[in-house]
Amino acid sequence: MKKLIFAIIIYGTTLFAEDINKFENSYITITSPKEMINFIKNNQQQQPLFIFLSSEDGECKHCEHFNKTIDKVADKRAGDIDFVYVSFPRYKDINNYPEIIKKFHILGMPTSLIVYKDKVLDTTFGNTKQKRIETTIDAALQKINGGVESIIDKNIQYYLDANSYKAIYVAIDNPNSYVYSTSIGQTSPLDALFKASKKCIKERMRKSLVDRCKLYMLEDEVVYEKDEKQIREIIKSLSPTEEIIPPQKVKTIFSKI
Repeated sequence: MKKLIFAIIIYGTTLFAEDINKFENSYITITSPKEMINFIKNNQQQQPLFIFLSSEDGECKHCEHFNKTIDKVADKRAGDIDFVYVSFPRYKDINNYPEIIKKFHILGMPTSLIVYKDKVLDTTFGNTKQKRIETTIDAALQKINGGVESIIDKNIQYYLDANSYKAIYVAIDNPNSYVYSTSIGQTSPLDALFKASKKCIKERMRKSLVDRCKLYMLEDEVVYEKDEKQIREIIKSLSPTEEIIPPQKVKTIFSKI
């Protein structure tokens, strides 16, 4: 009797396990959390990757709705970007992968990342609506194909001619919808960074842009593709005295709010 009950439990569990992996779309590649980081490293092709971390376990209602949305977006935008589903048997399993959480700053499930040449261009959290997902894709493609320079170059000369310290932040949805904010003649690189980022965040919210504010230029050096550690080193090299960034300012300056 015990063997029969055990067999039924195993059989039921197997059926359930098979049932949760039912996501099917010819435009979406499915990979596991264990393979996610290696998959990104080995698939840096011409098109960027739209990677979404989600689950089909039924306990995550946000995941369920999000998966349906991505299914529609993939059908429509597969020619622009490659879709990759990182499938978690249970949505809480993300906690078993601290290396993913740390590397990609994951806050919860579902999460989507747009990655190009091993750089994260944008991140969205939660059950994001289709319009926002498509706008986020457009913003990423603009960065890759058009480049930030093509949008802001006509306004940049006065910045280049200005005295130190100075910084530029940008947030771009498309060539006709963007924010470009500068801070010129400040007392230190940190001061220029903080004031330019605050302006950008305020204007981004006013225009309801999807793209987040990101540092484009510090002094006369383009730092758009540099990470936080590299930017900190630049701040240090430019400062007359070593500047320590106050914790309350770190989020504003570096987190692409």
